[in-house]
Amino acid sequence: MISIGAPVLRRVTIGTSRQVTVLNATMIDEQGLLQNGGAASRVFGHIDAIQELNGVGVETTGLAGAASGSFVGSFDTSATNPAVAQVSAVCDVSKYSLYSADPDATIATTVGSNLLGIDYAILPAIPY
Repeated sequence: MISIGAPVLRRVTIGTSRQVTVLNATMIDEQGLLQNGGAASRVFGHIDAIQELNGVGVETTGLAGAASGSFVGSFDTSATNPAVAQVSAVCDVSKYSLYSADPDATIATTVGSNLLGIDYAILPAIPY
């Protein structure tokens, strides 16, 4: 997806044992932590960056033993992330940012799916 418009950025700690990816849609769980958005969930924002506690971008995948420089857009948090590492995501939460996405199925095969303003379920590329 590509962001079009002025972002409003908010930094939020990522939940426990989550895999998050830059540009994925997100939601906030019942503990106030970030997780991937899912079908029928309210979108909190889209991930622009993933950062360590000190605000520096991550450099690995987050997996144990991952090589330095292995980060390529996705990060796996540990089971203790909210309390220990506190890796966070910087999310664009603006209601005025526009995003475009390529459909993964044929459009206009469902009644109304070719009409302006129709709602689509936009799911993360990585299972959560």
